[in-house]
Amino acid sequence: MDDKSTEEARRELRDALDALRADVHFAQADLKDQIAMLVEHIKGINSDLAERIERLNPVTIENLIVQYIKPIIVNVFPKMNEEEIRLISGIAGILPGEISIKETPERIGSILVDAAVNKGRLSEFVRKLTEDYPFLLEQFNEEPSASTIKDLKAKLTEASQSLLKWPTTLGNEIWLHRRELDLLEERVRNAEGTASLILGKPGSGKSAILALLGLRLIDKGVPVLAIKADMLPRSIKDLEDLQAHLRLPLPVIQCLTIVSRSEPAVLIVDQLDAISEVVDGNSERLNLLLDLIQTASKINGLHVVSSCRWFEYKHDIRLTTIEAEKVSLEPPSWEDVKKVLKESGFPEKHWSDELRKLLSVPLHLKILLDIKSRDPDAKVPLTLQGLLENIWQQRVIVGETVSEKLTFLDILCKRMSEDEELWVPRSVADDYASAFNELQQGNILQLDPSGLKIGFVHQTYFDFARARAFARDREKLSEYVIQRQDGLFIRPVLLTTLDYLRGASPAIYEKEVKSLWNNQGLRPHLRSLLIDYLGNVEKPNDTEISCLLPMLKEKEQGYRVLLAMAGSPGWFSIIKD
Repeated sequence: MDDKSTEEARRELRDALDALRADVHFAQADLKDQIAMLVEHIKGINSDLAERIERLNPVTIENLIVQYIKPIIVNVFPKMNEEEIRLISGIAGILPGEISIKETPERIGSILVDAAVNKGRLSEFVRKLTEDYPFLLEQFNEEPSASTIKDLKAKLTEASQSLLKWPTTLGNEIWLHRRELDLLEERVRNAEGTASLILGKPGSGKSAILALLGLRLIDKGVPVLAIKADMLPRSIKDLEDLQAHLRLPLPVIQCLTIVSRSEPAVLIVDQLDAISEVVDGNSERLNLLLDLIQTASKINGLHVVSSCRWFEYKHDIRLTTIEAEKVSLEPPSWEDVKKVLKESGFPEKHWSDELRKLLSVPLHLKILLDIKSRDPDAKVPLTLQGLLENIWQQRVIVGETVSEKLTFLDILCKRMSEDEELWVPRSVADDYASAFNELQQGNILQLDPSGLKIGFVHQTYFDFARARAFARDREKLSEYVIQRQDGLFIRPVLLTTLDYLRGASPAIYEKEVKSLWNNQGLRPHLRSLLIDYLGNVEKPNDTEISCLLPMLKEKEQGYRVLLAMAGSPGWFSIIKD
């Protein structure tokens, strides 16, 4: 509808389409007849609206119709064999070989519906499907009861527990106000359907904000499905697997379509970055969620909110395909942070710019408060690595089971790296029960909502545990990186370990940097990461200078290196001299 359409007219149009959707003849009719049927249906309710529909571009009407029938059609394709898909592809105007066999059945169905629309073959396409798969007619005709919708909303909430149970405070019920949460709530309240992508740095509070958003909306009766991408096992390859994992009674898209018919509904997909850096052969989870987001964004009345770290968004081209309004997650105000510090027992003093920057990251502030809760006299470290080392000294490198805890953490990290999953079966702890219990009580490790899997309280703890293992010379960082260049955890492991080694073991740090820098087989995305890291250090050492300074003279890389140095006064002093 055009900008002059009122909300009442929009509602009447949706109601009309809902009513016609139950008419098989409408689904099978060509576009001209569908418009005529729609106009005839509305004429007795709102003659002015009917006249305006007659004047509309037919493509606008077609898009509305496709929005209603596409989710149902797409869910037929997992039940079809290759020959059946080949035949229906021809009706949609797609020749053999034009669709990759690597695509999921649901994705193929989505592509074919779009092709049928673009080539004017939608009616013929739908007619063939309903003839071959009569159960489709039942789904077109089905109008869920109020009790069915109520039960479905409860199932969606149950399926969302992995995110809804994520901590939303700094501890002791302390909460930092975030304007982005208000913005997202307002969008759900005032718009018919939106797509938002939350972008932020590690520890900026993306999961906490989305968890609180989900809880608040559910408390207001809004249907919510929340998916935490890092907790999806690698075995999930299509929407059918996702439905089984979430234990939903109907396909995911169908569930979302049903609950959003009469009221706004929300799909939340958190931490896309956690599955963004896998090799092509293991990319099913990310591709699946991107397809889900794309399809769900076209459902009227459904709001889609997803989140990702900035780095992965910039370096994984698949993530840039998300069509959504980007919301950059800004740090909380320093006044709010200072108030929390004062109420937590820290004396009022002049906080340096370095500490302000450190503690304006919610995760870092949370770690400091956690340290303070067990040691009232604890000093404030100047870096994230200092905060994490303090936690390790408090919770891990203490007691009679230190060796057992360190061994268990090494085994856990190795298993997560090999499986490329942040959660592993609880049985991994069977031989280290005491160590696991202590680490769980120390808020280093946690169980998932099912109680069947173990994970770190935050991915940053996993990164740090790996970094300390490299510092103990259990494994060479350079060899580990070269062997797993496309692995899921390489980026955070590389950054965290370099940062840790630089402060804790400079000799090993310089050796590893040289080894990586001089390796001709280092992939471009990791070399770019290394340039970014070296360019950001505040006081470059001789090794770092020898790596980057010569590159400033290179035509292709010089500007790239200069950009990496832009935030470092130390580098500009060296360049100036």
